[in-house]
Amino acid sequence: MRKCSVIIGNAPEVVQRTVPAYATAYSHRGWKIHQIIDRVYVKEKARKDQGWEPTYDFAYVVARINAGESLRSPLTQLTGSKGYHAEIASIPSANQ
Repeated sequence: MRKCSVIIGNAPEVVQRTVPAYATAYSHRGWKIHQIIDRVYVKEKARKDQGWEPTYDFAYVVARINAGESLRSPLTQLTGSKGYHAEIASIPSANQ
């Protein structure tokens, strides 16, 4: 059975099987995952037709959180905030 067909109402279990390290990242910060994920974007066509592999996916972000590293990409670290928004969104630190 495809993950997409079982994720509705069962998101924590599906995410746990896909990215087991998410539980550590979330529990240490008191975060909870939603029970329902209502859409999943399938990238198989881009992978197959163009040989594309994402650099920054959920597993990457979870690994960065668990390692206590910044969630900002090298580009965003270089460019910083440009003031496009009235408020600057905070990125949780490893201690949160």
